[in-house]
Amino acid sequence: MAPRSLSHDRYSFANLVEQLELPDLIAVQRESFAHLTEFEQPVTYEYTASAPGFAVRDADGLRVPGSVLDELTRTIARTDARSFALDLGGRSSYVEDRTIRGPSGFTVGSVPEGGVIDSPFGHFAMQVSREGNEVRVHTELSLERDTVPAADYAAFRAWVGRADA
Repeated sequence: MAPRSLSHDRYSFANLVEQLELPDLIAVQRESFAHLTEFEQPVTYEYTASAPGFAVRDADGLRVPGSVLDELTRTIARTDARSFALDLGGRSSYVEDRTIRGPSGFTVGSVPEGGVIDSPFGHFAMQVSREGNEVRVHTELSLERDTVPAADYAAFRAWVGRADA
Protein backbone atom coordinates (compact mmCIF):
# COMPACT_ATOMS: atom_id res chain seq x y z
CA MET A 1 0.00 0.00 0.00
CA ALA A 2 1.45 3.37 -1.03
CA PRO A 3 1.75 6.05 1.66
CA ARG A 4 -0.84 8.79 1.46
CA SER A 5 0.15 12.41 1.46
CA LEU A 6 -1.10 14.29 4.50
CA SER A 7 -0.68 17.60 2.68
CA HIS A 8 -3.83 19.68 2.34
CA ASP A 9 -4.42 22.97 0.57
CA ARG A 10 -5.13 24.85 3.80
CA TYR A 11 -3.72 28.23 4.68
CA SER A 12 -3.07 30.02 7.93
CA PHE A 13 -3.71 33.62 6.89
CA ALA A 14 -1.78 34.84 9.93
CA ASN A 15 1.42 33.30 8.58
CA LEU A 16 1.25 34.23 4.89
CA VAL A 17 4.35 36.07 3.72
CA GLU A 18 3.33 36.47 0.09
CA GLN A 19 0.13 37.50 -1.64
CA LEU A 20 -2.37 34.67 -2.00
CA GLU A 21 -4.19 34.69 -5.34
CA LEU A 22 -7.94 34.28 -4.84
CA PRO A 23 -9.46 35.02 -8.24
CA ASP A 24 -13.06 36.27 -8.27
CA LEU A 25 -13.27 36.31 -4.46
CA ILE A 26 -12.81 40.03 -3.87
CA ALA A 27 -11.56 42.93 -5.97
CA VAL A 28 -10.17 45.83 -3.93
CA GLN A 29 -10.50 49.08 -5.89
CA ARG A 30 -9.18 51.47 -3.25
CA GLU A 31 -7.51 51.19 0.15
CA SER A 32 -5.88 53.60 2.56
CA PHE A 33 -4.46 53.77 6.07
CA ALA A 34 -4.51 56.76 8.40
CA HIS A 35 -2.77 57.58 11.70
CA LEU A 36 -0.10 54.89 11.46
CA THR A 37 2.52 57.16 13.03
CA GLU A 38 0.20 59.00 15.43
CA PHE A 39 0.40 56.71 18.42
CA GLU A 40 -2.42 58.33 20.39
CA GLN A 41 -4.90 58.04 17.48
CA PRO A 42 -6.75 54.91 16.40
CA VAL A 43 -5.48 53.39 13.16
CA THR A 44 -7.99 53.72 10.33
CA TYR A 45 -8.12 51.32 7.39
CA GLU A 46 -10.52 52.15 4.57
CA TYR A 47 -11.18 50.19 1.43
CA THR A 48 -13.66 49.90 -1.38
CA ALA A 49 -14.11 46.45 -2.86
CA SER A 50 -16.34 44.36 -5.02
CA ALA A 51 -17.11 40.91 -3.65
CA PRO A 52 -19.34 38.90 -5.98
CA GLY A 53 -19.71 35.98 -3.54
CA PHE A 54 -20.09 37.92 -0.29
CA ALA A 55 -23.69 36.96 0.53
CA VAL A 56 -24.81 33.62 1.96
CA ARG A 57 -27.95 31.99 0.58
CA ASP A 58 -30.57 31.00 3.15
CA ALA A 59 -34.33 30.26 3.13
CA ASP A 60 -35.23 33.95 2.75
CA GLY A 61 -32.82 34.75 -0.08
CA LEU A 62 -29.34 36.17 0.36
CA ARG A 63 -27.97 37.23 3.76
CA VAL A 64 -25.08 39.66 4.24
CA PRO A 65 -23.58 40.31 7.68
CA GLY A 66 -23.78 43.95 8.68
CA SER A 67 -20.42 43.80 10.43
CA VAL A 68 -17.41 41.63 11.05
CA LEU A 69 -18.77 41.41 14.59
CA ASP A 70 -21.64 39.25 13.32
CA GLU A 71 -21.18 36.39 15.81
CA LEU A 72 -19.68 37.79 19.00
CA THR A 73 -20.90 34.95 21.21
CA ARG A 74 -19.12 32.38 19.06
CA THR A 75 -16.02 34.58 18.96
CA ILE A 76 -15.50 35.75 22.56
CA ALA A 77 -18.03 33.89 24.77
CA ARG A 78 -18.12 30.44 23.21
CA THR A 79 -18.77 28.23 26.23
CA ASP A 80 -21.84 28.19 28.47
CA ALA A 81 -19.78 28.42 31.67
CA ARG A 82 -16.16 28.80 32.80
CA SER A 83 -14.12 27.53 35.73
CA PHE A 84 -11.31 30.04 35.18
CA ALA A 85 -11.11 33.69 34.15
CA LEU A 86 -11.55 34.60 30.49
CA ASP A 87 -8.57 36.54 29.12
CA LEU A 88 -9.77 39.09 26.55
CA GLY A 89 -6.25 40.14 25.63
CA GLY A 90 -6.51 43.65 27.04
CA ARG A 91 -8.99 46.46 26.73
CA SER A 92 -9.83 47.23 23.14
CA SER A 93 -12.18 49.09 20.85
CA TYR A 94 -13.36 48.60 17.30
CA VAL A 95 -15.38 50.88 15.00
CA GLU A 96 -16.63 49.81 11.59
CA ASP A 97 -18.59 51.65 8.92
CA ARG A 98 -19.87 49.30 6.24
CA THR A 99 -21.87 50.20 3.13
CA ILE A 100 -23.42 47.33 1.22
CA ARG A 101 -24.72 48.05 -2.28
CA GLY A 102 -26.73 45.43 -4.07
CA PRO A 103 -26.63 45.05 -7.82
CA SER A 104 -29.23 46.64 -10.09
CA GLY A 105 -32.66 45.13 -9.46
CA PHE A 106 -31.63 43.93 -6.01
CA THR A 107 -34.24 44.34 -3.26
CA VAL A 108 -33.21 44.81 0.36
CA GLY A 109 -35.30 42.69 2.69
CA SER A 110 -35.06 43.00 6.45
CA VAL A 111 -32.23 44.80 8.19
CA PRO A 112 -31.28 44.70 11.88
CA GLU A 113 -32.89 47.34 14.10
CA GLY A 114 -29.62 48.31 15.69
CA GLY A 115 -29.34 49.69 19.19
CA VAL A 116 -27.03 50.20 22.12
CA ILE A 117 -26.09 47.61 24.74
CA ASP A 118 -23.96 48.89 27.62
CA SER A 119 -22.66 46.96 30.61
CA PRO A 120 -19.74 47.06 33.04
CA PHE A 121 -17.93 44.87 30.49
CA GLY A 122 -18.17 47.34 27.64
CA HIS A 123 -20.21 49.09 24.99
CA PHE A 124 -21.82 47.77 21.81
CA ALA A 125 -23.74 49.96 19.37
CA MET A 126 -25.10 49.42 15.87
CA GLN A 127 -26.84 52.00 13.70
CA VAL A 128 -28.45 50.86 10.46
CA SER A 129 -29.92 52.91 7.64
CA ARG A 130 -31.12 51.88 4.22
CA GLU A 131 -31.98 53.67 1.04
CA GLY A 132 -32.92 51.76 -2.09
CA ASN A 133 -30.48 48.92 -2.62
CA GLU A 134 -27.91 50.39 -0.20
CA VAL A 135 -27.52 49.58 3.50
CA ARG A 136 -25.15 51.49 5.79
CA VAL A 137 -24.10 50.00 9.11
CA HIS A 138 -22.07 51.75 11.81
CA THR A 139 -20.82 49.36 14.51
CA GLU A 140 -18.90 50.10 17.72
CA LEU A 141 -17.51 47.69 20.28
CA SER A 142 -15.37 48.54 23.28
CA LEU A 143 -14.25 46.04 25.89
CA GLU A 144 -13.69 47.77 29.23
CA ARG A 145 -12.06 44.83 30.97
CA ASP A 146 -9.07 42.75 30.01
CA THR A 147 -10.26 39.68 31.91
CA VAL A 148 -13.63 38.33 33.01
CA PRO A 149 -13.59 36.38 36.31
CA ALA A 150 -15.36 33.02 36.15
CA ALA A 151 -17.97 34.35 38.64
CA ASP A 152 -18.87 37.17 36.17
CA TYR A 153 -18.79 35.06 33.02
CA ALA A 154 -22.56 34.36 32.88
CA ALA A 155 -23.31 38.10 33.00
CA PHE A 156 -20.61 38.76 30.37
CA ARG A 157 -22.01 36.06 28.07
CA ALA A 158 -25.53 37.45 28.51
CA TRP A 159 -24.29 40.95 27.47
CA VAL A 160 -22.50 39.51 24.42
CA GLY A 161 -25.66 37.55 23.53
CA ARG A 162 -27.77 40.73 23.66
CA ALA A 163 -25.24 42.42 21.34
CA ASP A 164 -25.56 39.49 18.92
CA ALA A 165 -29.36 39.63 18.85
